[in-house]
Amino acid sequence: MEMIDAVRARHAVRNYQNKAIEPEKAEALQRAVEEYNAQFGLSIQLCLDDPQAFSNFLARYGNFKNVSNYFALVGPSSEGASLEKCGYCGQKLVLLAQTLGLNTCWVGLSYDKKKNAVKVKQGEKLHLVIALGYGETQGKASGSKPMSKLCRNANNEEFPAWFVAAMQASLLAPTALNHQKFLITLHKKRVEAQSLPGSYSRVDLGIVKCCFEIGAAAAGAQQGTDWDWVS
Repeated sequence: MEMIDAVRARHAVRNYQNKAIEPEKAEALQRAVEEYNAQFGLSIQLCLDDPQAFSNFLARYGNFKNVSNYFALVGPSSEGASLEKCGYCGQKLVLLAQTLGLNTCWVGLSYDKKKNAVKVKQGEKLHLVIALGYGETQGKASGSKPMSKLCRNANNEEFPAWFVAAMQASLLAPTALNHQKFLITLHKKRVEAQSLPGSYSRVDLGIVKCCFEIGAAAAGAQQGTDWDWVS
């Protein structure tokens, strides 16, 4: 499965089977975790066989069932850039899991922040987690705002095909409460991505940028050549 296929196939799943993740799949996920931590200065952790984190009232209130595995998105306690990096790397892990036949769900509140296997050092913070495992179903697609509400062309020109493809992938990005609090602006060959006021919108921005890059690459646009992010 290509990453663009994973973007299209992946949906949030809250109910899981009592089925362990095979060692070879766990190893692939752990290698990716270590790679992203080294590249982005994070402390993301893959936590396996830890049902405690989803055994409290909040998890039941959030309709989670049989969650024993999850990614813990840990990074510098300073908000902002750390949150965006967690969103970006977390989505990469979500999509890798999808290619391995696993299901996921982003979780901001519905887990036990004290009874879990996560190790948080001084100066770090557990920002949120991602439930992981074999879902009872594959989930279902969420609705989306029209593309015209989420992007604009600063030069009032027609969008190039690669940008449309990238936006179509961005429309599939999971966001908090599906509010899609982001705006993407095309400046010729430079792309500006902004988070708008809203819960976890900086995390969402990282998720959206990840999907945008995958959509652009699938359309043949190379970052740094055909386009690049506005710093």
